[in-house]
Amino acid sequence: MRRSRFWLFVVIAAFFILGLIYSALIPLLEPPDELWHFMFADHLAKGRGLPTLTADKSAYLREGGQPPLYYALVALVIMPFDRSDFPGWERFNASHPAITRGATSDTPNVFIHTAREDWPWTGSVLAVHVARLVSLAFGALTVVGVYQVGRIVMGRDDLALWSAALIAFTPQFVFISASVNNDSLAAATSVWVGVAAIQISTPQKNGGQAFKFPISKRYVIGIGILLGLGLLAKLGGLILIPLIGLAFLVRLFRQRSHLRFETPALPKGPERSAGASVLHLIFDGLVILGMALAVSGWWFARNVRLYGDPLGWSVWLADIGVRTPTPMLWQLIPELPALFRTYWAELPAYSLSDPLFWILVGITTLALAGIIKSLIRALRLTTADLKSDTPALPKGPERSAGASVWYLIFLLLWLGIVFAGVLRYMQTTPAAQGRLLFPALAPIGVLMAWGLAAWSKRPWLPGIVAVGLFVLTLVVPFVLVQPSFARPIVAQLPADAHSMQAQFGDHVELIGVRLFDRVEPGGTLRVTTYWRALKAVPRDQRLLIRLMRPEGNSAGQLDTMLGTNLYPTTLWQPGQIVVDTHYVRADADLPAFAMLRVHIGVGDEVEPLLPVSGPQAWSSGDVADVGQVQVMR
Repeated sequence: MRRSRFWLFVVIAAFFILGLIYSALIPLLEPPDELWHFMFADHLAKGRGLPTLTADKSAYLREGGQPPLYYALVALVIMPFDRSDFPGWERFNASHPAITRGATSDTPNVFIHTAREDWPWTGSVLAVHVARLVSLAFGALTVVGVYQVGRIVMGRDDLALWSAALIAFTPQFVFISASVNNDSLAAATSVWVGVAAIQISTPQKNGGQAFKFPISKRYVIGIGILLGLGLLAKLGGLILIPLIGLAFLVRLFRQRSHLRFETPALPKGPERSAGASVLHLIFDGLVILGMALAVSGWWFARNVRLYGDPLGWSVWLADIGVRTPTPMLWQLIPELPALFRTYWAELPAYSLSDPLFWILVGITTLALAGIIKSLIRALRLTTADLKSDTPALPKGPERSAGASVWYLIFLLLWLGIVFAGVLRYMQTTPAAQGRLLFPALAPIGVLMAWGLAAWSKRPWLPGIVAVGLFVLTLVVPFVLVQPSFARPIVAQLPADAHSMQAQFGDHVELIGVRLFDRVEPGGTLRVTTYWRALKAVPRDQRLLIRLMRPEGNSAGQLDTMLGTNLYPTTLWQPGQIVVDTHYVRADADLPAFAMLRVHIGVGDEVEPLLPVSGPQAWSSGDVADVGQVQVMR
């Protein structure tokens, strides 16, 4: 037991290290809806009470219709920190498709990130990072819950550890747990309600060969309180109600079962009356629901009073949009791969590559086949034991064939309940987001470990998968995410760049260009430019790159943000050398061997093209001539 606790501590420590890395390296507000989640918590921390969703309410409180438990807990933690500078430093990237409909920018940032977010953190930037730590704590609580479910279900500490590790090292789970997002609390409450549900349906030895299903009134009240907290964590917490109902059904069926190795001689005494009565189960269920409503009912009543329905669903849907017409379930099949992808990884600047996607599909398929194999084997053992006159009494119900059947069924139905809820939500609004499956992290982790372990006597396969996920999760922020958000600044002009002298207006100058000397008709030409700010730039500047035919007509052009959408010119510091790379598409009708001039212009909303001075200035005085390329077929 001590050894398993030690290794669980190792898994939790590794999860925390990964989470801290993600929290430090993922730019603020880039995780899903982090701005809106933090705004809600900040609103509560300022003592303004729960927001009321109305048509004219500020977009900053678009998450204000969520159940408030997560935000209240975060508010308590960030309350001591100075947040007077928020909102104020956040700035949307208008060129991102998520912000401006029809935008074509391929940069990953939804927000423009400034030096305000750099270390050392202060003010509201520090508060956001502290709020991320709250989510990370809930993530760790989830991992411990998955381990507990694994121990109950499989009766093996090693497989329980691998179940927890498979969840703790999933990139998307670490990412969400390291951001301000109520999915972290929803996952934690779901897994621990699941632990309670499994305990409800699990028999315990009562001496001799009898088993009972003890459940004290104190335990019933505790489950009700936990269920109420789950309902206040997120709207998806509603799936916890059928989960508890499922536990009572399994309990009832197991009590009434004629499997002698589970209940070989159920006594007629108090043990039988304590658990076998259907009325007793109904009473326990009503107590749980009553306690849950005592904890969370005020929020539902408030929604009825304000919006006319207990969930505030109509106002919520008016903000996020509704699918019209509502798709049939079979029409959602093409969206399931996206749901699978985003369950594993959908980070800023990173999503699963196709090879990795198919590897994970193969691993999942192998685990599913292992579950089917285990289920068939358990059913065969159960049937054989029923036909035996002297069935062998198992060492514990969690290790019996009959119990394996029940546990597998329970986990599969738990996963099915969550999956059905996600499909229903996807019918309502486009939302193929894998994090919506997080309330089913326990059955996912346990079933994966169970199914993979079914193919060998030693659980080496789930261990290999867990280690592989750890490596992937560790590498992604350093190798893929952080470089994609790095500011495009270099110390000096590279040796392979052509030196230029072209000053645009009074603020910026072009000091170098690197371009390929050939382009195909209809192809793209990569143009890398090097800029230096002469002084602070008051307005964001735009960049024009134009290919010119010999007769003076355009052969293709690009009009985009100067400095990329990651680092627009208003953020440039005097003396910095900024790299800006873009691709210009040439016209498809260009004749072979034609020579094209490459012109560059800079402007803003006040002056479409700034005056250009220096050796590279073109005769028109508003663009710089930076070289030529030849058309090659």
